[in-house]
Amino acid sequence: MSKFGKMRRFTALLAIVVAGGFLSGTVSAQQKPPAGGVVFESPPAPAPGTQFVYYFLTGRWAGWEQVWIVTEDASPFQGRDVYRIRREHCTEGRCRTSRGDFRLSAWDRKTHNLVAVLGRGDVLRYYEPHEFELDWPLWVGKVSLNLIRQVVVRPGQSGRRTGAFTPSLRAEVVGLETIETPMGKFETMHVEATFGGRYTAHLWMARDIPLPIKHRSPNGFTRLLVDIRNPK
Repeated sequence: MSKFGKMRRFTALLAIVVAGGFLSGTVSAQQKPPAGGVVFESPPAPAPGTQFVYYFLTGRWAGWEQVWIVTEDASPFQGRDVYRIRREHCTEGRCRTSRGDFRLSAWDRKTHNLVAVLGRGDVLRYYEPHEFELDWPLWVGKVSLNLIRQVVVRPGQSGRRTGAFTPSLRAEVVGLETIETPMGKFETMHVEATFGGRYTAHLWMARDIPLPIKHRSPNGFTRLLVDIRNPK
């Protein structure tokens, strides 16, 4: 790549960060928790066979359940330690494997961030270093910034890239909130994750649970964790 090309690429990345409003001398991912403040440490990865049962409160599947099943496959993805999740949609006691992008996904074992989306053995897209919605440990007021490289792959041809882009992401823990679920009440950290300064997802994370108790996506879907079925 020519010097001019490198400069254009650097300028484009810098523009993404500036557009998101992330250049600030007061914002740093190296913040420390306040003295005596509540801190949530990163929970352990879920055991194979664990099922996380979500109920859709809003969106296209409102009233449906979605079951996230941790698979037995513990093989690394691109050299990274991950666990894999298969999703099933359930209604009236009948379940079917989710269609579309989220049939199978790989999650970082330490950060619990999405690493890749898979479908029928093919890689559909992956993230470098990962999707980065969570930056453990969590405490109220923590702000984390990152640039994420998303690579989209042609279905059926896992080695062939069809596009890559690097969005900016700002994750902020905005509050400590109690969420009521059929499993009981949970003290949670409310995380706002804003992509490219435009789209914001909301996650409510509880202690010792690697996946959100509640999640509201930018497209209007809200789901609530209603049950955790541990492997026998």
